[in-house]
Amino acid sequence: MTATKTNTTNKQQVKDNLVRQGYIPIYVHDDQDSETLIEGAVEAGCMVLEYTCRRHDARQMIPWIKKQFPHVAVLGATMIDAPRTAVFLSKRHANFMTVNEMVDLGVDGLVSFLRFRPQTFERHGDQLVMICGVSTPNEGIEQLELGADFLKVGVGSPAGDNMVTNCRVATHFCLPFFVVGGMTAERTAQLIEAGAVLTSAGFDLILKEDTDAGTGITTKLVSKRIRNLVAAVDDARKQYQPQFHTAIHDGRNNPMSAGPWVS
Repeated sequence: MTATKTNTTNKQQVKDNLVRQGYIPIYVHDDQDSETLIEGAVEAGCMVLEYTCRRHDARQMIPWIKKQFPHVAVLGATMIDAPRTAVFLSKRHANFMTVNEMVDLGVDGLVSFLRFRPQTFERHGDQLVMICGVSTPNEGIEQLELGADFLKVGVGSPAGDNMVTNCRVATHFCLPFFVVGGMTAERTAQLIEAGAVLTSAGFDLILKEDTDAGTGITTKLVSKRIRNLVAAVDDARKQYQPQFHTAIHDGRNNPMSAGPWVS
């Protein structure tokens, strides 16, 4: 898989790898060694990583990942798709990147806690996986109509929990949620039961027990923690999303089509 896309085939491959993986490690700002975290995730079998411009070394490490592990896709986050605001933030935060800057690094997808503009979908939607943040079902439908692939929702708050658990009937269960916020193995199972497609967390949560205990963070340890979380997703899907689970394990193209979600 190369950083430059010329058709939608590569995008579909990234999207399929993303849904098969199920649990997406997020690289937010922390004190851990980036290469150790990346190598541990790859050792665990991750085919997709989410790297945020909140992390201090995104400009260096995203191209490094693409060079060292060309089979691994990188989702660039946390985007703010608003030109005036982006100029403001670029002047005040050294790590902040605009959508165009992130795309130029060779990412395979874009992630935001906010919406993407129609122009951005028109420019990048055919080549990149687009994951946008929404807070209401209407926002979710609007972004899907523009070309969003997944809808990012922060759970653990009344608004986020309501989006995932209480708005399903009104939308005929079709919203493809990518959830974040306290995604332990137990919480992941609960959200998959509620209908989420993807779950995710930063290493501040993934390695919390280890860092609290003062345990040295190694590639092997990172790999173990991520394998456990990916396995938790798979177990929950088997129980609560059996058709989707079967499609994944049969190696079916576009396994999302076995579920109720817009895909």
